[in-house]
Amino acid sequence: MDPGRSVARLRLVLRALICCAVLCSVLIAGRPAHDVEAIASGGCRTISFGAGNDVGASTASVYSVALGDLDNDGDPDIVSVSGNGEDYEVIAWQSDGSPFTDLWSQNDVGASTDHILSVTLGDLDNDGDLDIVSGSYSGEDYEVIAWENDSSPFTDPWPQNDVGASADNVRSVALGDLDNDGDLDIVSGSYSGADYEVIAWQNDGSPNRSSLFQGNR
Repeated sequence: MDPGRSVARLRLVLRALICCAVLCSVLIAGRPAHDVEAIASGGCRTISFGAGNDVGASTASVYSVALGDLDNDGDPDIVSVSGNGEDYEVIAWQSDGSPFTDLWSQNDVGASTDHILSVTLGDLDNDGDLDIVSGSYSGEDYEVIAWENDSSPFTDPWPQNDVGASADNVRSVALGDLDNDGDLDIVSGSYSGADYEVIAWQNDGSPNRSSLFQGNR
């Protein structure tokens, strides 16, 4: 292959990319702040979002949210976790199928003795319903808690199981079948005050019993 032709082609490609970047920057500059701009492989395109809809209020700062169909009606619901200024730090918000009109109805899932920083959803007991796992500040005796969905997620608080304790605040939680036994296990990430900041918690198939998960540090 002629090296001169290769260099010429490369210059043409670079010019086309620069032109696209300039065009996109011009388009983005004229868009409202709530628009999200994406550069597609074939050029520029704009992904626009409409006005936001207020779902509901908390009496304390909300630290994290998760989405999932809690009542199996085909609509994603919302779970929020907040600071301990809220009576119930874990709240489930029900989607009625029209998520962008009016406020959502809420149900208090459960309370913690300290701020809850993180949340994730998954079917811990394989009953077909999404359960909740939360991670709390170290003022809670057990910073990792599992909340059982008993198929009526929007009536009354949920049963709670203390998964295990960390020596510091739990900033993140995640779910996955670590040992391929068909049950979702938990992984938590803590502040550096813990001896081991990443902990795997084994689900032995009965995640909502009163005894704790087995932690591997």
